[in-house]
Amino acid sequence: MPEHEPATEGKPNKRPSKGLSLVSTLLKEKRRHRRVAIPLVVKMLLDDETEVEAIVRDISAGGAALLSEARPAPGSKIVLYIDDVGRIECSVVREHPHGFAVDFSCSKARRDKIADKLTWLTNRTRLGLSDDGLVLEGASGEQADLILSTGVTMTCRIVGLSLNGASIQVAPRPSIGAKVVLGRMQGTVTRHTPGGVGIEFTGGAPQAQIA
Repeated sequence: MPEHEPATEGKPNKRPSKGLSLVSTLLKEKRRHRRVAIPLVVKMLLDDETEVEAIVRDISAGGAALLSEARPAPGSKIVLYIDDVGRIECSVVREHPHGFAVDFSCSKARRDKIADKLTWLTNRTRLGLSDDGLVLEGASGEQADLILSTGVTMTCRIVGLSLNGASIQVAPRPSIGAKVVLGRMQGTVTRHTPGGVGIEFTGGAPQAQIA
């Protein structure tokens, strides 16, 4: 009798390892909490009930760095009022030379909504979208122009947005790897979807391409 059972080759695991699942979850959370530079003027209510203004240096769904003459001490509780995002309770975590940083004190569901709002605010200008509201995955969204590398312009519909790319409905579908311009952003087609494609943003489009 052999001391060990023979290895079973060619049989795929029925379920992914817990380690891989955890890594996937952490990567998704990191993308959701990616910091973006959006110059927003915000109102702050300090813990002594004083109301002052600050400017957002960068922000994510989990916190923000603020430019401000006010210097609440680390550990202080403040409230931010941000246009298009709403009221957020925060804890001051550290100071920096021109202000301070905060962590948002809110539920995961609230953080997800903040992430959606930040995604919309970031993409609204660079894709030339209107102010009508959020474009969420699976929802019928804004129409936009898609310019192919040949110079042909196609009308598409944005059905999903992230900070790094977009999902659009368009026919015929450009090939995977095709270089395109969506709104004011250059991108590469990375996948085909039912009725459209997924695009990864690679940078801002030259003005001549969006004129």
